[in-house]
Amino acid sequence: MTKDAAPKQVATKLDVTLLKPHTHAGTRYATGDKIQVTEPERDWLAGAGIINKPAAQAKEGAK
Repeated sequence: MTKDAAPKQVATKLDVTLLKPHTHAGTRYATGDKIQVTEPERDWLAGAGIINKPAAQAKEGAK
């Protein structure tokens, strides 16, 4: 008897707007373009100044 494998979790994609040109998944995007990224990608992009920080992080940084 075999057990069913646990279902794979699908990463939620978030829409972000670029503040500067950026290459994502091999495609070059311009300032103002919208791309879909995972939460860790969003956090990295925000830390690099490529997108605005998410609202929750922006509030924490203002304290």
